[in-house]
Amino acid sequence: MKNREFSKDEIQSIETELDIFNLASIPENRKKYFKKALSKFEKYLRDTFSLTTKRYYTELGIVLGASFGILFGVVFLSSWERSMGISLGLIIGSGIGGAIGRSMDTKAKNAGSVI
Repeated sequence: MKNREFSKDEIQSIETELDIFNLASIPENRKKYFKKALSKFEKYLRDTFSLTTKRYYTELGIVLGASFGILFGVVFLSSWERSMGISLGLIIGSGIGGAIGRSMDTKAKNAGSVI
């Protein structure tokens, strides 16, 4: 966010969104309240300004890679023991997904779209 220039309208929009969260209040469960507010604000930044958090694509890539890896292991590697095929598919899928996600995170960082 430091490398990205925002117009006055965009800054006003961000400040308005922060005002909606009423961060000056003192709720009962502060940790849960602020964590939820932070999550909503990150979603707002992601949807409105195409900004992402650190390691967003890496984490997403690992999860999707693991899912497809398990499927790949069940379908194609089941000629070995089923558990061995699933394990290998999970490892290979997670590795490939993590590598793709890491490269996408690097591109996002270079483009200045990381919070």
